Amino acid sequence: MTNVTGTFSITWQQNDAFAQVSGDYNPLHVDPVHARRLQFGHPVIHGVHHFLRTWDEALAGLPDAAQCAPSAISVSFPGPAQVDRDISYEATLSEDAATLSLSAVSDGKQVLNARITLAPPDAAQDPGEVDAGDPPREQPLDQAYSSRQVSGELPLYCHAGLAQALFPRLTQVLPPLRLAQVLATTRVVGMRAPGLHSIFSRLSLAMTPAKPDQPTGLVYSEQRADARVQQLTVAVESAGLSGSLVTFFRPRPVEQPSFDAVSAHIDNDHFVGRRAWVIGGSRGAGEVTAKILAAGGADVVITYNRGRDEAEAVVRDIVAGGGSCRAVALNVLDMAAWPADSQVPTHVYYFASPHIDANRSAAWNTELFARYSEFYLRSFNALVAACMEAADPAQTVHFYYPSSVYVDQPERGFSEYAAAKGAGETLCVQLAARYANADFACPRLPRMATDQTAGIIPIKSERVLDVMLRELGIDSPA
Repeated sequence: MTNVTGTFSITWQQNDAFAQVSGDYNPLHVDPVHARRLQFGHPVIHGVHHFLRTWDEALAGLPDAAQCAPSAISVSFPGPAQVDRDISYEATLSEDAATLSLSAVSDGKQVLNARITLAPPDAAQDPGEVDAGDPPREQPLDQAYSSRQVSGELPLYCHAGLAQALFPRLTQVLPPLRLAQVLATTRVVGMRAPGLHSIFSRLSLAMTPAKPDQPTGLVYSEQRADARVQQLTVAVESAGLSGSLVTFFRPRPVEQPSFDAVSAHIDNDHFVGRRAWVIGGSRGAGEVTAKILAAGGADVVITYNRGRDEAEAVVRDIVAGGGSCRAVALNVLDMAAWPADSQVPTHVYYFASPHIDANRSAAWNTELFARYSEFYLRSFNALVAACMEAADPAQTVHFYYPSSVYVDQPERGFSEYAAAKGAGETLCVQLAARYANADFACPRLPRMATDQTAGIIPIKSERVLDVMLRELGIDSPA
């Protein structure tokens, strides 16, 4: 056996180029604003992209493998990989040069396992030609598991120049039609089956000489479905190729109740006279808090970092229902002073947060703790300082700092998160001693149904509205 190892990363330019050459424009991969509300909290690289790139990198150190074409491919994607992050791989070529095995790790997590069966040079078959150019740019199909439509045929494309730029060694091994067929698998999953709400888990492909009666495109159809985990297995067939793709319907972004629905639980004068800033009020618990306050007569400002469209939608909903609300762009990671021309609030509700990632390893993740600390400690401290510097010394400012039940009810995977939140509680005590005209509430909130807690397998979570009505002193709804 021959082993090679190495490390590479995929840039945003390469990520976008792969979307272009494959036709898979699922926002999970190409839209940072949209992707922050999805399962991983950030864009992730197409699985087929980092698989092909790993294969391409391995060929540089395995010249024997570069002389063979594949006859079968089996790949699994056990975890996501991010743009501009190191991906470390190991490639092993069997002694008879018949099997190439690949594995890759990024951010301490396995992201790829692959086994490629190779054919000797004299047995390799040229499956035929394929049209040059890029697939048309389309919108991914927005469908639910219960009403899925899984059948069709995709035409095949292979932009030779772009493919060669992305995979210079692999394009010498894979004929254009073969590469086009592999590229089309990610377009099937990300754009059609399941489409918009998809996660690509595994692919298995067998390559044989093409037959005259086989389709010229990539035909796909439902092979098997498992409602328990919303898993879908898709059969694929093309010229000299057959196989299957295993995918999941991933959870949609969580929609919180409308302003009208929230208003039904609150007297319209409950918060009159309160000037409230909700930091991170464009979605989740911040969105619901803003609606509760506005429904009770408060003058509300919500802040957002990147989700302008979402923030403006919340404002429109509140204003249309008779509430007072406006949106302000604010990056808490770069907080130097209170926003100019803005009146200092009487109440500040702090819901700014990075994506909450579970650490499934036994080792402490220093980088993860540092990320949480940036939001829950440094940025909150800066926001309080900026607000109190701008406030009238005679005015009391009330700060609401939501902590977590994980501080005293440990849950596997969330040690770094709980530690940062616990430190935030201590910070609030110190800030209260520093500023005589500020007070702080640090309730330990339960798990709530937001984008942060959505997963393929549902986890019991309380409704945000129920929790925040209790927190803000409103009787829970019947």
